[in-house]
Amino acid sequence: ASVLYRLTPMLSTYLSYGSSFKSGGFNTRYNAPTADNLPVPFDKEQVATWEIGVKADLADKLRVNAAAFATLGYAEAIYARPRNVLLAFSIDF
Repeated sequence: ASVLYRLTPMLSTYLSYGSSFKSGGFNTRYNAPTADNLPVPFDKEQVATWEIGVKADLADKLRVNAAAFATLGYAEAIYARPRNVLLAFSIDF
């Protein structure tokens, strides 16, 4: 779900939210089998993501974008960021 609010014809802000899940199960492709050769179980995962940003058209062909992303509930993140927040900034010509 997302919400866009246009402050002026050249400046807008937005907020978006998303959630997803992966069910639990068993890993049958492991590198170190257990002593009794049983599949290794894993728990379900639930993730919520938030994004807030601003888009500004500063000239005829110049757009500046800034956004902050947060992922909550992802215990085994591939990358680590302070408080799971990632900031992004771009300039388009």
